[in-house]
Amino acid sequence: MRRPVPAVTILVAVAAVLSLAACADDAGQPHVVTSGGGLAIALDDGDDALARAVETANRHCVEARRVAVLQTVSEMNGERLAFFECVDV
Repeated sequence: MRRPVPAVTILVAVAAVLSLAACADDAGQPHVVTSGGGLAIALDDGDDALARAVETANRHCVEARRVAVLQTVSEMNGERLAFFECVDV
């Protein structure tokens, strides 16, 4: 049974992603913030931004032998964020 991501975890992740949003990533990699069993990924404006975020989340979660499950996509302060939870297989 899947547990919902606690609101505090989401708020911490959002704050961290927003603080990283000002940092340019020359490699074009999405900014990732992890907290507990979840992660938040800042989405760019590209057509495949969500697909790249899913790939990034899966790479992160597989390190813990888990899979990434998209929880929600939100917009805050003009920044689009994808929230994932790493769940047991």
